[in-house]
Amino acid sequence: LLLTDLRIDEIDGLTLLAAAQKRDPETISILLTGYASLESAVQALRHGAFNYLLKPCNIDEMKLTIARGLEKKRLAEALRERVSELEQANHTIQTFNKQLEDTVRQATTQLAEHVRELQQSQGRLTAVIDSMHDGLVVYDTQRRVLRANTFMLSLFGLPAGGIQGMPAQDVARLTGEPPLDEVQFSPASGIATDSVMFEIDGTRKRFIRRMVSPVVGDGSLSEGLVALYQDITDQKEVEQLKDDFLSIASHELKTPLTSIMGYTQLLNRRLGGESRQAGSEDIIEVIEAQCRRMKRLVEDLLDVSRIERGALQTSRASVALDRLVGELTEKFDRTSPKHNFQVALPGQPVLVWGDPDRLEQALDNLMSNAV
Repeated sequence: LLLTDLRIDEIDGLTLLAAAQKRDPETISILLTGYASLESAVQALRHGAFNYLLKPCNIDEMKLTIARGLEKKRLAEALRERVSELEQANHTIQTFNKQLEDTVRQATTQLAEHVRELQQSQGRLTAVIDSMHDGLVVYDTQRRVLRANTFMLSLFGLPAGGIQGMPAQDVARLTGEPPLDEVQFSPASGIATDSVMFEIDGTRKRFIRRMVSPVVGDGSLSEGLVALYQDITDQKEVEQLKDDFLSIASHELKTPLTSIMGYTQLLNRRLGGESRQAGSEDIIEVIEAQCRRMKRLVEDLLDVSRIERGALQTSRASVALDRLVGELTEKFDRTSPKHNFQVALPGQPVLVWGDPDRLEQALDNLMSNAV
């Protein structure tokens, strides 16, 4: 606070005012003068004076003027502090804003890179799916088609525009396959229990195998289904050719074997005691044994074919296993006298539940292999 007269003996009050303002621009300067004029008042205010009082002045007026000046200085300092705080806050905000912009820019770049990678992955996946030689259809949880590959459309002659969004029932009507609603899954493992084969009529009958699997997500079966369609026409035709060949071959092999066995038995009956040459009985038994072996091999060949087709039929009954083993042992004693067969059976009958013919065939194979 500077309180001075406008006119001092050795120095002008305005000069003192200018020096004080230079030292501290916030100095509150109040000038007193007994020679007031408009020009001096204007000069005082221009030099930064807060107020201009005429002498003699009232002491209360001076106190009030000084109080207002000090209040102005206090408000100016408070304002300066607030401005400094605002500038600092603005600087902090600008720093955060720049960091946020950098973060957003980096995140945008990373997101664009991820989108590009996803698009590339989707493109590769689409190329792989469309390159498959099996039909593929993906269903959502409402059993509506999400995607079908090119082979699926060509396999069933479906529209080139695709079947996307079509319900599974409509797809089944177009393809002739069993309804998808009949598919059952194991609730424990989520593995599809459905694998069916159906036929497509046309100039060439085609056989299609459909396999359905669930799309598992987060341990649930609520993500949809995937149906895979395989054209197994060539495989079925090859199987049919093989079955036909085995049937013809077995028939052609059985016919001469039956004749050989019949003539062998006839020869064995006609050769009486003295007319039979030494060793002839063994020769006839060898012929009969080999014929039976050939017949068994033919039956085994047919059984293999039946097993592959799932057409092997068995009959179940109570079988005395001890008696069956005894009969086979006696037969091998006659046909293989150079071998010694020992049978260890419990004292009581051994009864099992099974197919008598298949059990005899299995035991005969085991003993024949041993011999």
